[in-house]
Amino acid sequence: MSKSNLEQLLEKYVKGELHGSAQDKLIHWLEVMRRNRIPGATFALPDDERLYKLLMSMRSTGEDIEAFRPYSYDPPSPFSNSWLQLGISILAITTMVVGTVLLKHELN
Repeated sequence: MSKSNLEQLLEKYVKGELHGSAQDKLIHWLEVMRRNRIPGATFALPDDERLYKLLMSMRSTGEDIEAFRPYSYDPPSPFSNSWLQLGISILAITTMVVGTVLLKHELN
């Protein structure tokens, strides 16, 4: 299977064969991925080609790189935090128990 243009570009970077603006833009994109927690596994081949063209374009800017997202990227939800889910569950259960006790007390 042949490698995508982006994979070839990454290989050049790893081997130290990438220089100039392409290297600067790639490093910038890797930092954006780290900062925004964008998993590399979300990339499909069309995303690879879009990113490759963006990195190689002489007209692309840092803002363009900051704005790039894979088509399949879903930003992490604040509710994906397991501690928050646990806290909300405990709060909901406590509220139901207290509400039930108060309702029974009101009826008696």
